[in-house]
Amino acid sequence: MKIDERSPAPVSETASPSAPNRGQAVSPLMRFFFTQQIFGTLLCFLLLLGGFMGYFAMVKEGDPDINIARAMITTAWPGTDAETLETQVTDKLEEEIKSLQGLDDFTSATFNSFSIINIAFKAEAPVAPSIQELRAKVDDADSELPAESTGREVPDFEQLSMQDAPV
Repeated sequence: MKIDERSPAPVSETASPSAPNRGQAVSPLMRFFFTQQIFGTLLCFLLLLGGFMGYFAMVKEGDPDINIARAMITTAWPGTDAETLETQVTDKLEEEIKSLQGLDDFTSATFNSFSIINIAFKAEAPVAPSIQELRAKVDDADSELPAESTGREVPDFEQLSMQDAPV
């Protein structure tokens, strides 16, 4: 029997058939990290430190500024039923709005005496030019609507912002 300098327990010269040969089963990378423990510890520490630094340097916004062109058009016509308002006002406005470029979707609702049209453009559409085009389309459609002398008001145009909506 021989005594290994590193361990106080005696090591037999011949390995028993049931014990695996441990020297060949360990990869060179694992052997390096087991023999160079200080290097492995420093490497783990540096990786953790880099992760913490990256996490705290990352920009985190609770309320990011999302610029998507959105608008709401309301039309009031006091004393008018919903069906008349839809056929004479809302449908004509919708026809003009459908021809816009970059339109994502729009919804409309008509009630007694007023109608609401919500318009949303695609996220990649520029906000200012899209809103200007929409205003121009509403102005074009306004000339085709019934005369204001009958009590119908000019369509009210309101630009919406994602910042206005509650979280």
